[in-house]
Amino acid sequence: MAKVETKLPTSPSTLVVGFLMLLGSVLGYVFTLVFVNQSQMSTKLRNWRENQASAQSLRTLQHEVVTTKADRLAKETRILCWILTQPKSHYKKAVHVKNTWGKRCDKLIFMSTKNVVTTKADRLAKETRILCWILTQPKSHYKKAVHVKNTWGKRCDKLIFMSTKNDEKLGAVALNTSEGYYNLWGKTKAAFKYVYDHHLDEYDWFLKADDDTYTIMENMRYMLCSYDPKYPIYFGSKFRRFYKEGFLGGGSGYVLSREATRKLVEEAMPNKTKCKAGERGLEDVELGTFMRLLPFDLRF
Repeated sequence: MAKVETKLPTSPSTLVVGFLMLLGSVLGYVFTLVFVNQSQMSTKLRNWRENQASAQSLRTLQHEVVTTKADRLAKETRILCWILTQPKSHYKKAVHVKNTWGKRCDKLIFMSTKNVVTTKADRLAKETRILCWILTQPKSHYKKAVHVKNTWGKRCDKLIFMSTKNDEKLGAVALNTSEGYYNLWGKTKAAFKYVYDHHLDEYDWFLKADDDTYTIMENMRYMLCSYDPKYPIYFGSKFRRFYKEGFLGGGSGYVLSREATRKLVEEAMPNKTKCKAGERGLEDVELGTFMRLLPFDLRF
């Protein structure tokens, strides 16, 4: 039997070519595996995202349907909620009902043995009683004064317009004085005498303002709540003129305690040495003649 001899290529170039062919085959196999795996993973990720999007769309649709129905029922089915409570629970329990689910009642009422007050402004509105009297004139009743009545005047405990012509619709009182800038002192004295005669014991503080003044009554009550209306004191915007102590300007308004109002009418106005007689005079300056003898504070 003849012996078959196999000769392997030994030239360098032949070896390099063979090695490159083998390497190419290996890399091609590896690339094929990677590409297939990536393609499969991409398909799975795409399917997962589509499923998630479908589920989200379904949830959104369900939510929209529920919301729309809730809105419709809120208009069709009107519910008054009345809550049994007691004074000691007003701020421990009842206030949380008001601030949460109670907002969704058409009407919410707390049944207690004491008025339920849920904010500090509400409480002060009950505790700090303010009468607001407004200087005006007949030609300004429906140009200026009516806007006070329709805005911040609603938050006064009592609102009176001091004029020279009665107007029941507006709430204006006819004072027996002359109109005019230089007669404001007489008109102011008449206004203080009116609130003294009719309302002194009903209110704690007496605010004077003009018919072009705007006052934030919640802030006013917050400022006044720390003071005793039985003490003679008044507040306003200070002008350093005419007197060493200055005086409080009438344009921005000023507020007197009940006791200061009483002293003004009972002790100052009948005394010509303390209070100027007649109508002529600048109301805030003349008022300062007497009021500068009282303690006062600059607050607004």
